[in-house]
Amino acid sequence: MDKSWMKKPRHTKEYVDGVNEFLKFACENCPIDSSICCPCRKCGLRMMFMPNMVFDHLISYGISQGYTIWHAHGERKGEASYHAIGAQNNNEQINEGSSGMTTILHDVFPMFDPEIVEGTGPEIRVEVGEAGVQYENRQDSNERVNKFYNMLKDVDEPLYEGCTKHTKFSAIVRLWNMKCLGGLSNNIFTELLEFVNELLPPGASLPKNTYEAKKYMNELGLGYEKILVCPNGCMLFWKDNENLETCVVCGASKWKRKESMDESSKKGKRSPAKILRWFPLKPRLQRLFMSSKTSSQMKWHAIGRTNDGVLRHPADGLAWKTFDS
Repeated sequence: MDKSWMKKPRHTKEYVDGVNEFLKFACENCPIDSSICCPCRKCGLRMMFMPNMVFDHLISYGISQGYTIWHAHGERKGEASYHAIGAQNNNEQINEGSSGMTTILHDVFPMFDPEIVEGTGPEIRVEVGEAGVQYENRQDSNERVNKFYNMLKDVDEPLYEGCTKHTKFSAIVRLWNMKCLGGLSNNIFTELLEFVNELLPPGASLPKNTYEAKKYMNELGLGYEKILVCPNGCMLFWKDNENLETCVVCGASKWKRKESMDESSKKGKRSPAKILRWFPLKPRLQRLFMSSKTSSQMKWHAIGRTNDGVLRHPADGLAWKTFDS
């Protein structure tokens, strides 16, 4: 049985045809109208769904790469057929290397949960044509669905034709990580993007400047909110005080003062004297609990520890328990 489709990008016709063949094989080895194990990367054979639900999961999350013998769906070890590794093309290598990026993307856009697929959320229709998989959002107002599919396309497609190391998504994430860790200014990062774009062959589409890269990364939930602050640090111009022009404590203006400002320039855009960049805690905690890799670690102190009176971890100590209380 040909299983090379398992390493194909999920937007290709070969992958979707393979999913259909897999479901046909699974249904032949199970009772009629019964649930089957879902081998997607999220469920990992831990959940049972109807075949149409399993199809949606395999298209959304991809099939587990280690599930080469379909033992949970009626296949025996002696029946499995294997293929030469050299038959993989560039897109297969890209798909395998970007599995971590796909996991990140699904953590940010958890919109294909079972209850959503069954109809309580946005309805998604998948069509297969000559150009591959076409996704149609029946609720055009749902921008997150469209953003998800745009990024999903960037995860699966190589950065340029023939590239086997990076996709557009992974390249942008890697460059942005360098900017943050290295403390690059916006101007320097824009020059870096311009230079990298000059080096890349035609067809590559990296952001042209820092603004475009920041806008792209904000879709991953990595943005922040700007709050104007009193230049002397007395108060925040926030919530009920957002429309105030001066500090209620020291009377300082929240805008920069220009000594040579004439009447025409006063009508232009004003620059804030000081800005606080607020990174909201709640969505970041939600992100940690949404990720399959970090959720177990986040819950370990509550459900994973051995509470037998023995000091095995600082969390078992009196100081830690006092802090928790």
